[in-house]
Amino acid sequence: MNLSELTDQILRLTNRLEDLEKANRDLGSRVSQLEGLGVEHRVAMPVVRILDVAKAKTLFWMCTPRQHAMIQLVLSGFSNLEIADRLDSTVPSIKTRFRHLCGRLSIKGRAELEANFKSLLEAADDEEYQSSTRIPKNWSVEYGKLTFKQAKKKDPYFKDICETNYRGATMS
Repeated sequence: MNLSELTDQILRLTNRLEDLEKANRDLGSRVSQLEGLGVEHRVAMPVVRILDVAKAKTLFWMCTPRQHAMIQLVLSGFSNLEIADRLDSTVPSIKTRFRHLCGRLSIKGRAELEANFKSLLEAADDEEYQSSTRIPKNWSVEYGKLTFKQAKKKDPYFKDICETNYRGATMS
């Protein structure tokens, strides 16, 4: 990028910043007007649906080891980029997988996942969880921070989580 292009870009950004500052001032004066009229302003809180416990348990135990790994990573606070690095995938692919997982669990996002399934994960017996899902309950704590290459060597559950069997052929 040459000096002229850089100068133009700085000018455009400066103009955009001025526009945003003006919009912020206008919004502030509008709020002040509404407060003067006695109108309260409220922040809309997102609605989190809570599933029936029996239905949530059934849906939770139907998930694959890879889906349980994603549930653990999301509940542990990993971002889509961190999950993508861990599972050797792309962020759009992780978003798609998460959307499919949400569909399977009858939820609409991370907040509903936490509200409905975090307590189920915490309440699950360690041995029962591992026998049903083939990964330990605390897998994301022990192995979640590893990169895909590190996990190939150090994560004993790598095969269950990162390799897919498709018509008898193992793929990673």
